[in-house]
Amino acid sequence: MVFSFANGAVFAASPIMAESPVNSRNRRDLVVIGGSAGAIHVLTEIVRGLPPDFPGAIVVVVHTSAGGPGLLASLLDRAGPLTAVTACDGQRIHDGFIYVAPPDHHVLIEKNRLHLTRGPKENGFRPAIDPLFRTAANEYGPRTIGVVLSGGLNDGSKGMLAIKRHGGVSIVQEPAEAVVPSMPQSAIMYDHVDHVVSYAEIAAIIMKLTSEPIHNASSHVRSNHKTGNGDRDIAERGTEALRTDEYDKPPSKYTCPECGGALWELHDEKLVHYRCHVGHGYTAEALAEFQDESLESALWSAVRGLEEHAALNRQLARQSSSRWPLLQDKYDKRAEIAEERARVIRDVLVRKTFPTAQFPAAVKTQRAIHRSKTKKAMKDRPRRNLVSHDGDRKMKDRAAKER
Repeated sequence: MVFSFANGAVFAASPIMAESPVNSRNRRDLVVIGGSAGAIHVLTEIVRGLPPDFPGAIVVVVHTSAGGPGLLASLLDRAGPLTAVTACDGQRIHDGFIYVAPPDHHVLIEKNRLHLTRGPKENGFRPAIDPLFRTAANEYGPRTIGVVLSGGLNDGSKGMLAIKRHGGVSIVQEPAEAVVPSMPQSAIMYDHVDHVVSYAEIAAIIMKLTSEPIHNASSHVRSNHKTGNGDRDIAERGTEALRTDEYDKPPSKYTCPECGGALWELHDEKLVHYRCHVGHGYTAEALAEFQDESLESALWSAVRGLEEHAALNRQLARQSSSRWPLLQDKYDKRAEIAEERARVIRDVLVRKTFPTAQFPAAVKTQRAIHRSKTKKAMKDRPRRNLVSHDGDRKMKDRAAKER
């Protein structure tokens, strides 16, 4: 077993195995799965439903914090019969393994190997789902199966478009049962998804797809993602757009929440997305979300600045009170104006804009599904017992009559 280190964690790589040329197979043998909030439970159920001789590899990206412990691989390893490991840079992809993106690293697929990078965040995340899906589609083409699970915003939608464009198959968790339905809903809205199913059915569909032959794998042609860095994917090192004139039109009126640079508006079929010249990328929905965060931060900074300005003027007013009463009035008025402005902004920030004491629709749906399954199980299970108890009662009645 090979080990490598990243961010202080020990990551186990898969053992050396016989290699298979990347385009030698005519079946689907790579499953890429992306999820965020609410996806871990679904992932464990999918892994639990796969057999130990699963004829393909699985690569997983779940949004995590940069300082996270990276325990998802060990969780999935215990959940099912397949070996799950945290991905390592340069690691060869083998059937029967689950490779999990480590915290704060994108996972890319290049020449049948995994490549880790700390390139620009996409949709505010690293690891992000789009880079994995995009590079998997480019490398494996129609041999790729993409799966989008529960999560917020719409990371994975653009990557799913790439998978479909290269002839792959798309699976999306049913949004009604997802804890956070935004990612599945977005994938459905922007893509002609092949399968929209309950998480309990995903493993069976994956097994069916991996057992079917495909006839166009050998004709797959890789595409180059234009980054100004040769054949490198944009998630690897970003772009050099200012030097190479990569974008042939003026930037949009928006700025990047991550670095403050100008954003260019780009179109991928129905999906509008934005990218700065450094390489940070956002869908329109993700950009709006991060603008909200930036705006809130700016407003709290305004409150802080106004309150500090008021406190300083109160101090000057006290120092002037004994000798310069006119100056004291001036400083007091400045303090009052600053305090009032700070109060107005603070009221806007803390005002409640959300309902209270209500369950999200997804939670209600999950509870309804659980009640329905429980009711059906209880209805089916006692039948043998009821027959048995009924038979016992009849025998006792017959014995009583004979006596």
